[in-house]
Amino acid sequence: MPGDLVAVSKQVTRGTSTFTQRFWMKTDDVAEKLQKNGFDASPASVGSDQNVKAYLDTVKDMGGDPALADKLTRGWAGSAKSPAATQAQGAVAALLGRDMATVPYVVVGDAPDRDKAVEAHADASGAESKLRATVMAIHASTQAALADAPATLMLHRGVGAGHAGELRQAAVAQAAAGVHYDDAKISLNLNPLNCFTSDDGIARGFGQAVITMEVPKEAVLYAHTATPGLSTDTKHEKEYSVMSSGPVEVPVRDVGGALGQEIYEHFASKGLVNEKEMTTVVEVAHPAGLSKEQHHANIKAAGGKVREDSGVNVPGGKAQQFMEKLAQTSSLPKAPEKEWLARNSVTIAPETKAAKGTWVSPKLKKKLDSWKKLSRKV
Repeated sequence: MPGDLVAVSKQVTRGTSTFTQRFWMKTDDVAEKLQKNGFDASPASVGSDQNVKAYLDTVKDMGGDPALADKLTRGWAGSAKSPAATQAQGAVAALLGRDMATVPYVVVGDAPDRDKAVEAHADASGAESKLRATVMAIHASTQAALADAPATLMLHRGVGAGHAGELRQAAVAQAAAGVHYDDAKISLNLNPLNCFTSDDGIARGFGQAVITMEVPKEAVLYAHTATPGLSTDTKHEKEYSVMSSGPVEVPVRDVGGALGQEIYEHFASKGLVNEKEMTTVVEVAHPAGLSKEQHHANIKAAGGKVREDSGVNVPGGKAQQFMEKLAQTSSLPKAPEKEWLARNSVTIAPETKAAKGTWVSPKLKKKLDSWKKLSRKV
């Protein structure tokens, strides 16, 4: 769907006949309706009763059933395998024209009742379907709430063991074919509707691998900033529920978590990584009693460069050397590193991207992986 337009399905009466017709509406016009209904986009109002009512009133204005919309969105927030989630998967698949025989949710048995997803697909395929009209109205209302958001969103998805295994095999095959780490891509077959989050730390809690993707805003069906359930019951997860028409290609360097480290090291073992061109990002706590100026001077002397977000950039392959040099300064006390890190909140951020073309050294991450990770104080 074009980013400035959304599709809605409304009942139209002409003479004695009433039928359902699809319309294209400007997102700005729907946003104006949402605002008139009382929606407040400020962070303090996320999940408020006023915003929930305004959102559902807009769903109704866009031709949907507000009660069904509330059920679908809150059911999804409760569990991505709930009956409401199963119903949403089938409905979104129908809207996107997907064959249910190719949907992982059905094929690999993620759905507790796959027949329900197929039934919802059949239901939402009908032009007069209330389910179809409601999902379209939800999408229009969410897009209106996201009107001021960037055109693309940097989102993260935790991937479980089963899918992680498939990604691992695909990455190994790329390396076997001699494809360089920077060029290697793997295919990920997404469900019609998928949980993503804007917080990569939260994504890590949902699987052993984390996929980072730039997602077009118009692909978002539910948003934690607006949608009932996501904005009320689970807003701390910062979720965006993303629609997908099928498999997507993911660069292997955008795979994080334990699997991301494993993939990186596999490519490195084959000589398919330019480590000297990489950048390690290390977060070092500011010790109490040490001036900011002295702390930064110590970091510079050890070979690091202070970043604006208080992390430290270190040339690829020199992270351990940097840590050893820093340990000789007042920025890293000479107590055993393991004990000091546990007490003083030094965090090694293995998947933090400082900028395009930078990545954290997996070798250093592997060495420090068992050490306690605490929030930084800088």
